Amino acid sequence: GLAPLKENLAAAVLLAAGWSEDVEQGLPLVDPLCGSGTLLIEAAMIACHQAPGLLRDYFGFTGWKGHDAALWESVRAEAVSATRPSPVQIVGADHDAQAIEHCRHNLQQAGLERTVEVMHQPLSHGRPAALSTDTPGLLVTNPPYGERLAGDADFYSDLGAELSRSYAGWHCVLFTAQAAPYAHARLPLSKQLTARNGGIDCVLLSGQIPAAAHPQANLYRGPRNANSHQITPSTQPAPHQSGYSEAAVPAADDQYAADHTLVDATPFANRLKKNQRALKGWIKQNDIQAYRLYDADLPEFAVAVDIYNAEHLHCVVQEYQAPSSVNRAMAQARLDALMRIIPDTLSVSAARVHLKVREVKSGLTQYEKLGTAASVSYIHELGASLEVNFTDYLDTGLFLDHRPVRRYIQKNAVGRRFLNLFAYTATATVAAVTGGAASSVSVDTSKRYCQWAMRNLDRNNAAQQRHEVVRQDVLTWLHSAAVGISDDARFDLILLDPPTFSNSSALEDDWNVQRDHVRAIESCLHVLAPGGTLIFSNNNRRFKLDASLQDGSRPGIRVENKSKWSLDRDFQRKQRIHQCWFIHNT
Repeated sequence: GLAPLKENLAAAVLLAAGWSEDVEQGLPLVDPLCGSGTLLIEAAMIACHQAPGLLRDYFGFTGWKGHDAALWESVRAEAVSATRPSPVQIVGADHDAQAIEHCRHNLQQAGLERTVEVMHQPLSHGRPAALSTDTPGLLVTNPPYGERLAGDADFYSDLGAELSRSYAGWHCVLFTAQAAPYAHARLPLSKQLTARNGGIDCVLLSGQIPAAAHPQANLYRGPRNANSHQITPSTQPAPHQSGYSEAAVPAADDQYAADHTLVDATPFANRLKKNQRALKGWIKQNDIQAYRLYDADLPEFAVAVDIYNAEHLHCVVQEYQAPSSVNRAMAQARLDALMRIIPDTLSVSAARVHLKVREVKSGLTQYEKLGTAASVSYIHELGASLEVNFTDYLDTGLFLDHRPVRRYIQKNAVGRRFLNLFAYTATATVAAVTGGAASSVSVDTSKRYCQWAMRNLDRNNAAQQRHEVVRQDVLTWLHSAAVGISDDARFDLILLDPPTFSNSSALEDDWNVQRDHVRAIESCLHVLAPGGTLIFSNNNRRFKLDASLQDGSRPGIRVENKSKWSLDRDFQRKQRIHQCWFIHNT
């Protein structure tokens, strides 16, 4: 072949991988990048107990004066009698048809053409069809490296993804150049030995490809684009920016299932405990009942953990989407491991640990009810009682990162008219009501959230004749409200907290916060009373406020960037979770 592996080195790789023991346990072997078949031939010889050189008809030592011909024939006969058919399946594949032809020729030369099955098949097509067993065995391969065959970072990234997809649970052994970017495979492989091949420093990597996990309850999947309050992130998102819904954890046949036992989640548990101790005094002093405990503090455990001290203690785990460079099986293994360790670490019932996992959906499916049995509880915040739901819908009903804004609204609402746009479940309106607002209007396009908003208002004794909930497109409502509005009907305090993007059928046009925020702010200013304040917030991490709103060129308004102020202590680890401005009508 183009880049042959020395036969003795191939045998050493197999022995170091434990192939002799695997054979006796009846485990299969596969080389999905088999090339001309050196590893396959050496593996077959080991499995068949075929001594090296058994097929040779001449050895130089037979000409020595001291050669004992009878002893040699006895040794050779013993070696011949020890051979056997392979007790295990040995399979190879390669995307190169010519390499497969070379491999078949070499197998025939070695007398092993009936022992090893090879196929012309790329790795992306999954396991070779000739591999009849589902029992995980040994995957050993010598991927491209060196001057003649180059394996770049993308190659190793794809290699890791395909091995995770097709060979979950297999023992994986790679023999490659030390300089190769094999870390991009994102497989749990460790260096076992080093060697030189063809003048190149090489390394033998060995490890277990994460295997299928046991099913687990309280796991959720949901659409990335959801109702008006939700966000499609442009970078690693805050959990509530995206949709989440209820589903089961991937079962054993899931193509990216994982083995949690391969992951040590102790550092994650220790960080939860550390954060609990650090927040304990602040939580007690401010009577905080729902807060963020952990926010991807450790990069390998990329989740957010929120605590809800409702009638019972609940824990909501929200997974950040892993970048494409992270092996999916390892990401799943880490997620499974941390889900198993949370109940004991936080003294919370496993049935009340809820996992939200992001999935892209489209059309009407992104608005469907997602659960079957509701888990409705009530959280106390700022003297109000707010409904939260841990199982049925995409979010719990309470955005924890906006707590300071709700606190400000409560303190500054007394005797004032309050307008809540993209109101979601109207928790900010409840803050205004409990703060003594004279009246309020809450506008959202979602029927479900408008009903939820009304339940929250009713629960906190808001008079319906003074606190109105309107189901309508926000910009359409603003346009109508601005027509002929009198000064005494204008709003003293407005909250504009739009999604990053929405294409809900309830909207007259789709919504994009970067494109549409100036138009929305101008519409709000038309209904804002003199001396009033517009609070504008959004969760698009790449959002840029229009320059005309920042340079002071617009008469009659004063703009304050309140992003840093708007983050409570539990969100200061991730300060880009949202941005916030106060726009004062001077």
